[in-house]
Amino acid sequence: MWFDRPDMNGDQLATAVKQLAPNTPVLLLTGFGDMMEQPASVDLMLSKPVVLKELQRSLATLAQITVS
Repeated sequence: MWFDRPDMNGDQLATAVKQLAPNTPVLLLTGFGDMMEQPASVDLMLSKPVVLKELQRSLATLAQITVS
């Protein structure tokens, strides 16, 4: 999801996803990580550039949240 899109930002998209499917995990990859707090609708947030191990760990965490 993009935070700088003109029609809908990433937070709005994540909120819409959670309203439609509350159990859907949302991972935000952002280039603005140092300048923003993690939105409530986002389960995990990673700053770009993303390290592969960090992405793998995050996806595994989200998979566990989904199964729970």
